[in-house]
Amino acid sequence: MRLYPLCVSALLFAGASLHADVVMPRILSSGMIVQRDQPLSLFGRADPGEKVTAIIGDDSASTLADAGGKWRLSLPARKGGESFEIRIKGNNELVLNDVLAGDVWVCSGQSNMETNMARLSEKYAKEISECANPALRMFTAPMAYNFQAPQDDLPSGQWLGFRPENVATMSGVAFFFAQYIEAETGVPVGIINVSNGGSPIAAWLGREQLEKYPDLLEEAARWAGEDATAKAQERNNEIYRNWAAALDSGDPGMKAGAEWFLSELDCSDWSTVSIPGKMADQGMGQIGSIWLRREVDIPAELAGREATLRLGNIIHADTAYINGQRVGETGYEYPPRRYSVPEGLLKAGRNVVALRVSCTGGPGAVFIGDKPYQLDIGEEIYDLKGEWLCKKGAEVPAREATVFIQWKPMGLHNGMYGPIRQLGVKGVVWYQGESDTWQPTRYAELMRSLVADWRGMWGNVPVLLQQLPNFMEPTTGPAESGWADFREIQRKSLTIPLTALSVAIDIGEWNDIHPLNKKDVGYRLSLAARNLAYGQDIVAGGPLYHSMNICGGRVELRFDSVGGGLLAKDGPELRQFTLAGTDGVFHMAEARIEGDKVFVWSKEVPEPRRVRYAWASNPQGANLYNAEGLPASPFEASLD
Repeated sequence: MRLYPLCVSALLFAGASLHADVVMPRILSSGMIVQRDQPLSLFGRADPGEKVTAIIGDDSASTLADAGGKWRLSLPARKGGESFEIRIKGNNELVLNDVLAGDVWVCSGQSNMETNMARLSEKYAKEISECANPALRMFTAPMAYNFQAPQDDLPSGQWLGFRPENVATMSGVAFFFAQYIEAETGVPVGIINVSNGGSPIAAWLGREQLEKYPDLLEEAARWAGEDATAKAQERNNEIYRNWAAALDSGDPGMKAGAEWFLSELDCSDWSTVSIPGKMADQGMGQIGSIWLRREVDIPAELAGREATLRLGNIIHADTAYINGQRVGETGYEYPPRRYSVPEGLLKAGRNVVALRVSCTGGPGAVFIGDKPYQLDIGEEIYDLKGEWLCKKGAEVPAREATVFIQWKPMGLHNGMYGPIRQLGVKGVVWYQGESDTWQPTRYAELMRSLVADWRGMWGNVPVLLQQLPNFMEPTTGPAESGWADFREIQRKSLTIPLTALSVAIDIGEWNDIHPLNKKDVGYRLSLAARNLAYGQDIVAGGPLYHSMNICGGRVELRFDSVGGGLLAKDGPELRQFTLAGTDGVFHMAEARIEGDKVFVWSKEVPEPRRVRYAWASNPQGANLYNAEGLPASPFEASLD
């Protein structure tokens, strides 16, 4: 006989046992927010045939667990702001305390939704320190996948209130979105963050929707075998171990007692490189490891103080040392390198910063430009850009490709949506697409299927779509762009009923796929929610292309969501418009606002047929806005 613990957060959905305790999934636990104004759905496990009763005040409901031990019941809807206790009785009794009725939003997607407040802590230190609000709570689901069936519980997770000590793991986008919604509506907000960095849209689709796509369904079936995922993970681990072992064993800089991170080292045969930059351009582009060293002179009055070592962004992995002591490491390219230097490590006079960079493939080590490379000691900043000593470590073959099992079709749907599929929710916020920019055409179909999946689980809920921000180096003329194609697909997804689009082409970063400005993203999404989900009569976004006409060689454009009027931000000239004629070749064009219209023309295109706006991965300078300060969405339009 297996007895489950009484803790509501310890749900083990294994086979039912005689006289097993009634248990509930982690998403249904103390401190949760439940959807107001909808019947309250409760569910879990018990002995087959066991009577389960749920009680809230004077309201109660009972049911019997089915032959598989599952049970589900509902209680009357609760009003927004109502706080209460839930008692669940079976062979045992569970008590869920501090439950609050409000609006529950599912925030989902990939890494930009997942990016947590810990990464944003310096940018938003004030917002974190002042965030205490008992009406705001978040449940962050851990990554979980399954290729057989929707799961009934998550492996971990708990509801956390918005308090400074809790927010480190919270999604930055969802953190600000919830704050803006609660402030404007007065309704408590609960966020369920189900996101996974790098995930493609197909990983979030369920079996019913995947049946439309035989290739994706076939791929999912490959992983449904009993040991398929275990074997793949074992192989992944073997690849990681073997490559790391080859790297370390072949690296002269790791020789015990003579490591190249030690303060005292003969560097007379080391080369010099300049940081930031591509090491391949400076003769250090090998796959494997390279070592870098830089000396910093510290005055006596700063010796021994805590400090922060900032090393921008690096491709791929790095380990940093100061005076022979490791101060930090990062295993992949995306996170900003921000390492704490402990008290007592820095000394008066000469200090040595050493860095080992490991590259698994591609162009070798790259230090991303326009990022901070410095040592901060209080208010004093020691610039680390410029010349460093450098020497090659181990040169090894590129690491064999591994399988990201969780990104296979259906895996995340079953593992992360499954446990929340029976909840009542207010709506969905979706920030995803970077991993799908290589196939934008198919994404349109998959997006419709995903919305159908959500509405199959949660009813006809509103969906807020976050358009991809500006990214990569700007271009100077007309060009094709997978990111631009993708944004157009996102814009056209507004044809799906009850959807809204938030635009961010002005708040990204050219050199970072994970821009830090998540506050404006959350704000703009909240505007969309207030209009679409809460019925507020506000301007919820920037200008959206509506229609075009040709007037004497000029293209006349009309827009929706013009608000208080169209304007050229930092004008007077509109920028980033291009035109093409019957030959399909685009040319830079002039554009001007006239009333509530925009007119576009070009001497090179006397008979225009197509027009584009902000058509680039990073449409730097795009400046069509409405009077409310919200940017127009990029678009392409054609007379055909």
